Amino acid sequence: MTTSFGVTSTGGYGILQSLSETGTPEIAEARAATGKVHEMKAYSVTKEATAEGIFDGDSIAEPGTQLAVGSVTGLITNIQTNETNTDFKRVSVTVQKKDTATLSAYS
Repeated sequence: MTTSFGVTSTGGYGILQSLSETGTPEIAEARAATGKVHEMKAYSVTKEATAEGIFDGDSIAEPGTQLAVGSVTGLITNIQTNETNTDFKRVSVTVQKKDTATLSAYS
């Protein structure tokens, strides 16, 4: 087993400092007459990636546009930039893709 220190993925908008990827299934349940779950079936999976880092540009993609973050290429569901007088300009972005959905940017 190989261990890694720090963020091993790259970003396109600056210095990537954190990356989190999740996969969440939607699950249907069949219950018996007693109310106990008799069967479970996963029928959809949502993949989501959130990245934070130091921003090195003037503008970033808009919410609803397609972006690759880590191993997830999806639509931007949340984007935030933060500027203070004691730190670099920072950006946080979340992308999401469900199953094999065709991605169409907001227009």
